[in-house]
Amino acid sequence: MALPLGYASDRQDKSSGKSDIVLEVLNPRGVLHSVPVTGLAAPRLTDLAGKKIALLSEKPDVAAFYDALGKLLKERYPTFA
Repeated sequence: MALPLGYASDRQDKSSGKSDIVLEVLNPRGVLHSVPVTGLAAPRLTDLAGKKIALLSEKPDVAAFYDALGKLLKERYPTFA
C-alpha cells in the first residue's frame, strides 16, 4: 500500500530512526487587513446636552435594551432628548 507524500514512514531516515517531517501550519481564519479610513468621521461631541439621539434597530427583542439605554442616557444627560 502506498502512503501519501509526507507520511512519517515516507521520509524516515532508516539509519538513525529519526524523521525529518516538516509541517506547515496555516491559519484557517480569513483575516483581511483593512486600510484605515481617514477624513470621513465628524469630530467627537464634547457633550450630549441638548442633542437628539435616535435608537434604531431591525433586530428582534432590542426594545428592552433600548429602554434601559434611554433611561441611562436621561439620567446622565438631563437635557437629552
